[in-house]
Amino acid sequence: MEDEGHFVGLITPRDVGSIPRDRWDKTTVREAMRPLHELHLITPDTPVLDALKLLSSNDVNQLPVVANGTLQGVLSRSQLVQLLQVRSELQLPDASSATTKQRKWNEKPL
Repeated sequence: MEDEGHFVGLITPRDVGSIPRDRWDKTTVREAMRPLHELHLITPDTPVLDALKLLSSNDVNQLPVVANGTLQGVLSRSQLVQLLQVRSELQLPDASSATTKQRKWNEKPL
């Protein structure tokens, strides 16, 4: 995504590590980053499980979240893992279980 001289991309420690150390002071972020069009993208409506599969299958740690051609944010593998750990520790039901329980609750007579 390029707009009036602005570049959108992602730079990771892996990208920096690929630059020879003696070039660090001469290499710009623009030169080191991967442009948005070269990255795996997700939308705000992408299911979490699909995002996790995309992270794993492509061995990446971040996924840009894009809607209508605009960067909305970046989802990281560590955020997803942390979310799953918290849900597990709190024993929170998944969305389908919550819907089923809510439906059963609503069907009970008062």
